[in-house]
Amino acid sequence: MQIRKKLFLYATYRKLFLSFFLLLSVTIGVVCAALYMFFSANSVKEVAGISQSMLRQTSYVANIVNQQVYEIGNHLLNNPDIVTGMFNPEIDRLQEYRVVRALTDVQAGYPFLNFIGIYNGYTERYMNNKGVSRQAEAELLDQIPESSETAYSSLYPRTFEDPVTGAGEQVFTFVLKPGFNSYLPRKGAIVINMNESYIQELVQQMRSNRADFIVLADDAGSILMQSDSESPLVNVGSEAYLSRMLASEETSGSYAVVIDHEKYLVSYVKSEELNWSFVSINRYKDLLSNLGRLRSIVLSIALAMFLAGVAAAIWLTNHMYDPLDKLLRKLNSTYAVGGDGARRQVNEYSLLGEAFQDISDQIASMGPALQIAKKSHLLNYFKGSQVDFANRYLEPLKGPDFVAIVLRIDRFAAFSHIHSEQTQSLIRFAICNIAQELTGMEAIVVAADEVGVLGRLDSPILPTALQARLQDVQRHVEEYFKITVSIGIGPIVNTDIEIRDSYEKAKEALLNRFFAGAGRIFYSEDDEESPEELRYPSAIEKVLVESIRASRDDIAAKEIDALAVYVSELPYDQALLCLNQLVISMYRSLAIVPACKSEANGLMEMATSLTLYETLEEIISELKRICTAVSEAIRAHSKGRHGEIIEEIKAYIEQNYSKPDLSLDFIADRVQLTPGHLGKIFKAQSQSSFNDYLKNVRLEKAKELLLETDDSANTISERIGIFNTTYFYTIFKKKYGLSPAQYRSEALANRLKSPEEKADIPE
Repeated sequence: MQIRKKLFLYATYRKLFLSFFLLLSVTIGVVCAALYMFFSANSVKEVAGISQSMLRQTSYVANIVNQQVYEIGNHLLNNPDIVTGMFNPEIDRLQEYRVVRALTDVQAGYPFLNFIGIYNGYTERYMNNKGVSRQAEAELLDQIPESSETAYSSLYPRTFEDPVTGAGEQVFTFVLKPGFNSYLPRKGAIVINMNESYIQELVQQMRSNRADFIVLADDAGSILMQSDSESPLVNVGSEAYLSRMLASEETSGSYAVVIDHEKYLVSYVKSEELNWSFVSINRYKDLLSNLGRLRSIVLSIALAMFLAGVAAAIWLTNHMYDPLDKLLRKLNSTYAVGGDGARRQVNEYSLLGEAFQDISDQIASMGPALQIAKKSHLLNYFKGSQVDFANRYLEPLKGPDFVAIVLRIDRFAAFSHIHSEQTQSLIRFAICNIAQELTGMEAIVVAADEVGVLGRLDSPILPTALQARLQDVQRHVEEYFKITVSIGIGPIVNTDIEIRDSYEKAKEALLNRFFAGAGRIFYSEDDEESPEELRYPSAIEKVLVESIRASRDDIAAKEIDALAVYVSELPYDQALLCLNQLVISMYRSLAIVPACKSEANGLMEMATSLTLYETLEEIISELKRICTAVSEAIRAHSKGRHGEIIEEIKAYIEQNYSKPDLSLDFIADRVQLTPGHLGKIFKAQSQSSFNDYLKNVRLEKAKELLLETDDSANTISERIGIFNTTYFYTIFKKKYGLSPAQYRSEALANRLKSPEEKADIPE
């Protein structure tokens, strides 16, 4: 449809077009005016910057010249002839000759110097390499005693008469007083005369093509030099264009002044070392010579932008109106742009109002569903949902401060194993209601083992009664459902956007349950110290593995307790990492032991499920249980294998007890074990040492021989492998309480007695 018809028939279209047209027109006018002002001001600023940059370079060169003057003075003071000539109380013509020669040698290295002089205040002698007399320099030299107490260096721009040609020469005279800041006498000075033409050439080289002239002035307003060398040296401190610069505390700057009814731009740079000011003067008309051309360009741009703005207004109006047009077509079937009724004017907002009234009536019928949606807004704050359905119907949360609280069911694995899914859901719902009723805050089930509570506070301080209320929640839950809950409290936040951060901090606070135990209340810590670098307890691991292999459960238990103390001082994530590494290392060390492969697999299962343990106490308890099982398996395996060896040794002893060389070393070599290791195994399996067992076997055989033969005790001692009869008598009586002869006689007599009497005979 044509644009003219749309403008005539549709009110909203017409308002959009006029709004865009006015907005673009005003914007174009403001932009063009700003561009014109910006370019003109920027041109002046650019010239001022160039002038200041040029003046800074000139000031820098002047500072270098000043430093060179100081270097010349220091060089002269290092010459003993010059120092002697400057402070000698007596006139010495030969000494003065040497001084003049030294001055000539120094001046040869500095072409910008006119001449150098030395003044002796004691003799009032003036020595120089130009031949200027004391009387000719009287005006300058008479000022030296007055200034020697105030400054080391003084500057005098002046004109002096050449004694040879009689012509006047412009110089800058630097008077240096060595005694001002040293231990040298004060009656002496160094006079260094620099050609003004040298400074003049430097200024001309640095001068900008746009600058009309450059002025060099001191801090009193006296002009020391102008770019026009023929200008007189006069005091212009009262002139407006310099007095403003002298009064300013800035080291550089620019400003506009009117001189002789003409506008000028004054730029200046102050040298702190020399107390000089370098001033550049520029005519404004020279700076903005292309102002007319700039005005024409800006007007041309404005016209082009205006025409483009009209086209843009039409395009934007069509683009913005198109969604409204499509919406009206869907909501109202009688609306049609360009239809038969296009000759009558249409109010689009009236049509939209009627359509949205119908939609509002439909939404009102969805009230119950909205109540459920409203409750879910807590999940959006806690979980950070990207699609917040509830916020479409709720006002933003109000309150100066918020706090998130998390209630977590302890020992959830056992809880879920005991109760059915339906019972679990009912218990979670009950916990949610208890928390909401006792705290007065909104609560919602966030996860299977977690209830979230959102509190709106009137101040950035937790209520003093909050902890007592939360303890009431824990007590009621434990009384009703025989379970405990741990509670984490997040930090107080100022906006609803930060509620998720408080919720996450509350969950992090609950990690302390791992160390402190279940059923407690934990507060988040805002300023946590950065954890130190994790140091793995390798010493504990080494002792623990060795004690398990040696079946020393008592040592293993102590090492596990030491591990618990060490881990309890670590952050939660580092504690889990440390425990995981320890369990895996124990698995690797014990899995290669054939006796405990099945038990060691429990360590690997534990490593894969460490995050499921809620407290450190549970992990330590399970670790002790596994270590005890591994130790028992190792003992059982060792007992079985070693038992066969011990039974074989016992059988050998039964058959070869009569051999006198039968010993632990002999048997150890026979079974290919070390004597020490065999001795430990034998004692562990037989509950007696090898020597005691062999002695008992031999004594039992001796008892049999005493009763079954008529051999003497000496013969029987040799038959059982004991050739030391005295030793045989000693050990026999010690074991049975009778000598061998007494035992034989009583045993024979016992055969003739009744059974009751036989009981008194020692076995």
